[in-house]
Amino acid sequence: MAVHWRWNRLSLPDKQKQWLAKNGQWLAIGLAVPVLVIAFRLGNWADWTGFKGKTLWEWFDLLVVPVSLAILGYFLQRQQQKQAAEAAREQRETAANEEKEEILQVYFDRLSTLLVDKNLLAIAAKVHPEKGEPTATHEEQELFDAAVDVIRARTLSILRRFEGDASRKTSVVRFLLEAEVISKTKLSLRLADLSGADLSLANLGGAHLSGANLSNANLSFANLSGARLIGTNLSSAELIDTDLSNANLNLANLSGAYFSGADLSNANLSDATLTASRLSNVNLNNVNLSSAKLCRTVLPDGVDIDPQRNCEELGIAPETGLPTT
Repeated sequence: MAVHWRWNRLSLPDKQKQWLAKNGQWLAIGLAVPVLVIAFRLGNWADWTGFKGKTLWEWFDLLVVPVSLAILGYFLQRQQQKQAAEAAREQRETAANEEKEEILQVYFDRLSTLLVDKNLLAIAAKVHPEKGEPTATHEEQELFDAAVDVIRARTLSILRRFEGDASRKTSVVRFLLEAEVISKTKLSLRLADLSGADLSLANLGGAHLSGANLSNANLSFANLSGARLIGTNLSSAELIDTDLSNANLNLANLSGAYFSGADLSNANLSDATLTASRLSNVNLNNVNLSSAKLCRTVLPDGVDIDPQRNCEELGIAPETGLPTT
């Protein structure tokens, strides 16, 4: 018959009770075994104990089997606890994913309703016509401005909710692109958190992305010509064959960005940080790098600029790329 200690009934601090509840079985075994071993070796058992004259096999049945069962029970209990914890973790993750999917669907539904009910894209064509002067009435302009403000607020809010969830951030922007919200309403994504998002092949020409976080984003084959990227974080972004012609990258952080085949012609790179950026095979036609911050920067052949010139200013060792302090 197993004996279970009620460690929580002892008058001890909570932390000690928790420790005993978790390790009490081992403590009991650890105390009992040495005592019984000593007693067995001495062999001076009184008659009334019933232990006198016990054989080795009888001691084996008496001690080893129960101890083995106790140890086995302990490990089974630990395994069950581990499985229960894993199941609880998976359940929490599933619930969190379902909640995020619901939030995303609500966002899609509300924006779709807003676009349709307010006939927003038709009004956008009057506010931002491709040619000629705006033709929107005062009432249409007010409705348009209010609706775009709502879309921007909801978009920035949901992107914050999806921090660390690159897949869903990608879904948000893809929805805005496919619905032509960005291109037709000129929706500003200034300060948006788009880190890690997959925006490859996206048409973001002329988009307002100043101050946005696009670190580790995939912008390969995307159109960012004429985009406003002032102070934008593009560190470690993938910019393979990206069109950044005429883009404003003033004060942008391009550290570690990979620009293979990108078009940066006529781009503004004043005071941009290009630490460890790879600009080989890049079109830098009519680009002024005189105020750009360079350190361990890979420049195209024929560009006569010291790629290590700002290492000391940036506190980076040119040999290792590590901070000097």
